[in-house]
Amino acid sequence: LHTAYRRQRQMCIRDRYKEYLSSERLDCVCKALILTDKPIRAAAAEAGWQTLEHFYRVFHKKYGMTPLEYRNAAQQNLL
Repeated sequence: LHTAYRRQRQMCIRDRYKEYLSSERLDCVCKALILTDKPIRAAAAEAGWQTLEHFYRVFHKKYGMTPLEYRNAAQQNLL
């Protein structure tokens, strides 16, 4: 029972860390989208996203729009 508990706890900690890391990376990209003219691909890569597909999926899930839509909305002060 002790080993099963430890394994479950480690999995929970790992999942929380992944969520934290994704959140930090998304924040970094959002700042780049608002403050720079960097291509989305470059901003995502600099923030640590390994694949563009995964980045787009996570971004859309959190913000309900694509990174380009986010950038356009920010430029129009709609955020």
